[in-house]
Amino acid sequence: VVKFFSKPLAMFLCIYLLGYYVFADRDFVARLSRFKWILVTLLLLSSVADVVLYIFIDGFEMLNTVCYYISFMTGITALFCFGYQHLDCSNRFTKFSAGISYGFYIIHFPIVIVCQYCLSLIGVNAVVNFFLTLLLTYPLTAGLCYLIQKTRFIGVLFGYSEGRIIKDKSEKE
Repeated sequence: VVKFFSKPLAMFLCIYLLGYYVFADRDFVARLSRFKWILVTLLLLSSVADVVLYIFIDGFEMLNTVCYYISFMTGITALFCFGYQHLDCSNRFTKFSAGISYGFYIIHFPIVIVCQYCLSLIGVNAVVNFFLTLLLTYPLTAGLCYLIQKTRFIGVLFGYSEGRIIKDKSEKE
């Protein structure tokens, strides 16, 4: 069995595919959003129980595993519900971000690693390194994506057409 973080990889794949199938239905997510506060409550309770059982109480491995999975499922579901209600908007920033998302995904990791390496050479502690990395890498990555998007011969490699973001069919018409 192939394992990832000591969990079966096939299990994560099945959960991902099930989630994609279920949460692709906007009507289902709209109906589920009525229960978002119940989901958040279950998330908090199961997360606290998971941490307490894992750290402070021995002998309850099965209950700890159940709390872990309840926390996992309710957390993902609650995030989808809140996102459906509060993140379903469109403006210049969101259109730009959606357009560079693939390039952003590809180049953000090397920038994060270089930033963390340089900050560790300076001698900052882990907490400061974390927050400075968050503050520095987003603008650096977005700026680099913008430059790649505007450079025709490189932009094509990242899914940008003729130096512009490829628009979906509805925007072309």
